[in-house]
Amino acid sequence: MDTVSTALQNPRAIMGSVAESVPGVLGIGGVSSMVARRIFARAAAAAGGIGTAAGQAAGQAAVEAAAGRLMWAGAGAEGAQTAGSIAEQARQADPSDPSKMYYGVPAGIATALIGRGAGKLLGDAETAIFTGA
Repeated sequence: MDTVSTALQNPRAIMGSVAESVPGVLGIGGVSSMVARRIFARAAAAAGGIGTAAGQAAGQAAVEAAAGRLMWAGAGAEGAQTAGSIAEQARQADPSDPSKMYYGVPAGIATALIGRGAGKLLGDAETAIFTGA
């Protein structure tokens, strides 16, 4: 509740947080989109090419069928982003002890698993937006 109260008192803080997260969202979405384009292209090529109706249908069907894998791609990218962020924070906090940078690894894995689990339960809007799946 304190966070909500602070946000209502200072709406600029919300915009700052949103602005900080945009590059990460675009990067994660880019990974999912790249994987989806590859899946689409392979399926379309096998069905007569991207320029044919059969190829377009096969590509779209393949992307739809791969929605779970696409969510894993997005969740993995989000986990990698978290791991890198934590590792960098640890490095800045204590440059004399590089072993603390490895704390980001379990946090990144946990972030990926939570993201994938939430996507499975609630649907993954980010994957849908960037891939059409």
